[in-house]
Amino acid sequence: MTASRSAVVAACAEVLAGTALPQHAHASHLHVRLGAEVVVDEHLRGPLVGGVFSVTRSVLATVLGVLAARDLLPALDEPVSAVLPELRGTPAATRTWRHLLTMTRGAETGGAWDVDAITTLPGGQVAHVAAAPQRRPPGRASAHDNAGCHLLTAAAGRLVGEPVSAFARRELFAPLGFEGAQWAHDPDGVPFGYAHLRLRARDPGRLGRLWLDGGRLTPPRRARPAGPRSGGRAWRGSRRTPGPRGRGRPWRRGP
Repeated sequence: MTASRSAVVAACAEVLAGTALPQHAHASHLHVRLGAEVVVDEHLRGPLVGGVFSVTRSVLATVLGVLAARDLLPALDEPVSAVLPELRGTPAATRTWRHLLTMTRGAETGGAWDVDAITTLPGGQVAHVAAAPQRRPPGRASAHDNAGCHLLTAAAGRLVGEPVSAFARRELFAPLGFEGAQWAHDPDGVPFGYAHLRLRARDPGRLGRLWLDGGRLTPPRRARPAGPRSGGRAWRGSRRTPGPRGRGRPWRRGP
């Protein structure tokens, strides 16, 4: 046992012991990987499938990478309204795939356009997001934009002719061995692009392994993440893509 592995195992034991404390009663599972090895996979309590919150955006980014690898994703600087007509005649009409992927849409995301308010709407959530007032020129600065991710799932669904959740279940989840994944959708059937995806604890680890392996699945299939080498510069901040290091497509890496 190497020193680094010994340290990880010791830390996992400490964490598991701490889950018996009342303040950690919500902890349901601990899954830890070290390289390709699963060091700990311990289910503690509750359902096997749980919400992964903002990891949903990382899953969405990976699904879009599958589309890009199959030449199904339009050029990044094309307006999304070309495939999502609901955006035409709104402030979002000229927003491009790059703007949505890099969270540089520049639209209002608070108040009536906060996702907590949007999810209460009985319908028309995509149109409501598209109507958000513009707060800064698109492409100028990166800002947290959950609602923009909802536009992405709607647009990607038009590209594949089915909900992104159905495409992901067949083309990404099944090859990775995900079981029981649940992806909630709005009243119009559009999967939420920013949250409300439920996975097993081991599934994000498998997704991370996919990224570390450069998108390699069972040959000859390939799921290329929309990341560092897929379309290029947006996964880390750059002169062309404003935003803090580690944000993009719409992925957040590190603290």
